[in-house]
Amino acid sequence: MVREYTEDTENSDGSDASEAVRPPTSTDVARLARVSQSTVSHVLNNVPNNRFTQETRDRVLAAAEALGYVPHAMARSLRFGHSNLVLMPVFDWPFNPDSFNFFQILSARLHELGYTVMMQAGGPWSMPEAARTWAALRPSGVFIPSENVTRQIVDVLRKAGTEVILALGAEVSPLVPTVVIDFTATGECAAQHLLSRGHRHLAVVVPRDPRILKIGLQRLRGVEKAGQACGARVDRLDLDYSSEEASELAAKWKRRGHPTGVFAFNDEYGALLMGALHDVGLSVPGDVALIGCDNLPICNVVRPRLTSISTSSTAAARAIAAYFDASIQGRSIGEPPEALSSPQLVVRDSS
Repeated sequence: MVREYTEDTENSDGSDASEAVRPPTSTDVARLARVSQSTVSHVLNNVPNNRFTQETRDRVLAAAEALGYVPHAMARSLRFGHSNLVLMPVFDWPFNPDSFNFFQILSARLHELGYTVMMQAGGPWSMPEAARTWAALRPSGVFIPSENVTRQIVDVLRKAGTEVILALGAEVSPLVPTVVIDFTATGECAAQHLLSRGHRHLAVVVPRDPRILKIGLQRLRGVEKAGQACGARVDRLDLDYSSEEASELAAKWKRRGHPTGVFAFNDEYGALLMGALHDVGLSVPGDVALIGCDNLPICNVVRPRLTSISTSSTAAARAIAAYFDASIQGRSIGEPPEALSSPQLVVRDSS
């Protein structure tokens, strides 16, 4: 016999089971703190320009902590028209440690400013469908890859009360403010090192993967900029991350001649090329000097050890968080900051 749940179900001690599991409410906090319910709401939601004393605030916060009370996010959304939620949808972006570090710093800084950050991985849904899912959460702000921004998505989010839509990407969106991610300086850093070692025939790997193609083109542009100043030749190497293509390229270089300095886009491509060059009898760095990027642990595993570039985005992440917060607060601060990399060369044996 299955026992049905009813509102009159009692615990073994005779108490009301539904009461036992009822989460605390703002009314409970107000009663314990001896203040009004509206005071609890204003204090816990950090409503600006209130005139509560610090003693009142401390009493409300202590009562909420004692009861384990957490404000209901959806209720707050209904009351204020938005939440303090910030969404960071991530759609099929290739991530590395530097990318994760950037988003961690950005999330941490937004948290310090009073926001709740939620990252959402891409799914099988369409972008308009995804936008409707975001809008249902009533976020105060959304970060979105610039290539995914459409008028339809902007309209859906605006109508849901989203105050700030901030695009991230290599290209500026004409619809919303855009934080431009620029890796040109990384290419310049690699080129300057190779040029300082006397190399005047350089090559740059540009991945065929469309997700990172624009980054590859930015890094190529940086190498070309530095090479032009020295009259160096710079070749563009469009390459899939495959041992077959790397082997074909190395064999062609063995037969027809080759650049003497190569910026291999990242450390994975650097290790791939190193193996292919070794297989055809070309030495690193004797015949070809190699530089990777991201400074991954693999740099110290391969032989020769791979010279790489480490990038720091701490300052950029904090500046973007400050811009976002100022936009939410209605302060005009001009164009969004650029997410510029701060490259640092880590010299090892391969260059």
